[in-house]
Amino acid sequence: VVMNSPPALNPAPGGGSCALSLKNVNLRAVVKEIRAGLHPEVVSNFSGCGAPIPLCADGLTVLDLGCGSGVDVYICSKLVGPTGVVIGIDSDPVLLQVASKYKDYHMRQFGFAQANVDFRRGLMEQLDEFPDSSVDVVIANSSISLATDRKMVVKGIQRVLKEGGELLFSDMFASVRVPSVPDGTYLPTEAQFPRAWYGPDLEALLRHYGFFEQRVMEEHVVSPPESLLPTLGHIEFTARTVSAYKVQTLEPQHEDYGQSVVYLGTAPGSRTTFSLDMNHKFHAGFPHRICGNMGDIFTRTRLAPHFDVTPRKAHLGPFNCEGECDHVKKEKKRKFTFNFASEDEPSSHSHSHPHPHSPSSDTESTSKKARFEFSRSSFSAPQGDGGGGGGGGGGGSSSDGGSGTTLHGNG
Repeated sequence: VVMNSPPALNPAPGGGSCALSLKNVNLRAVVKEIRAGLHPEVVSNFSGCGAPIPLCADGLTVLDLGCGSGVDVYICSKLVGPTGVVIGIDSDPVLLQVASKYKDYHMRQFGFAQANVDFRRGLMEQLDEFPDSSVDVVIANSSISLATDRKMVVKGIQRVLKEGGELLFSDMFASVRVPSVPDGTYLPTEAQFPRAWYGPDLEALLRHYGFFEQRVMEEHVVSPPESLLPTLGHIEFTARTVSAYKVQTLEPQHEDYGQSVVYLGTAPGSRTTFSLDMNHKFHAGFPHRICGNMGDIFTRTRLAPHFDVTPRKAHLGPFNCEGECDHVKKEKKRKFTFNFASEDEPSSHSHSHPHPHSPSSDTESTSKKARFEFSRSSFSAPQGDGGGGGGGGGGGSSSDGGSGTTLHGNG
């Protein structure tokens, strides 16, 4: 049996699901709002272990691999807007029927005159119908690890992504390579555990196909169901959301070119701070030291309009990620019991990331120059935000050529 999406969150009465509850995932406010308005049948039949939802997505083409009942497709539909397109593929005709059933319902909810979503039956290993460089973002939620040929999936993703495009997916990870589990030992709803990724193996696979920058956006420790404890109970499992950009200029290592970046405060839902991943937070209007790869991400992807990056200078050697980033508050994993119950509503669980803010109405009309004018001699870090800009460690900041400007490092 080929499973391109995990089983439904709410099986028939008397059954059970080991699907992770999105109650435990840090959904940004804008995503929470959209999800709350989705049809209950779409939500109740969906299963996933994270929220691989791209922001700054207006007008993009998004491909969802193993879309299931379509929750992530419809969230992205709202975010890309009427000029964008979202395509969901899955091998399960029952889930696709549920997803397609409420297409008109959601278009009315979003105020779109025409549908900007399309659901297709197919396998994620076979993306031949999609032309080269035709997709801006590929997302997947608890599905790539279940593929029969993971290499073929990643190869296909790399081919269909445009230059500057992003692979953004949530999946199960294990602390070791999971030993082979005989068929019949686990239920189909438990397949995510024996099929979990071993982190270094995923990193090697992505690097082989040119995805040199892999960033963890979200991570939670999870416990396998009791039925798997005798065979897998010694392994630590985590659910992660991972981002990887297709940018040809990215290097295998983080190199220092004397660059810095200023976040402009214009990304939707992130007016004061922008979190690139779990460990890198950028305060609007404040310069941060960055490596060459991060500079390329901020200039060669859809994030470019929201950042001002200084040009590369002479190569200064390896970027000291530990020294530059030790002021960044590392988010601790939160452990919770694996949930067999349905959870329709996401939680507002407190998180070390900043609370999102709606951008002001003049965001797009204000020029970069007018928005952030500052005196380099009196520039200081914001206080009281325990994330990425406060300069909490000995190596947390560095001087930019003696000018007096505090640069907060990010690698």
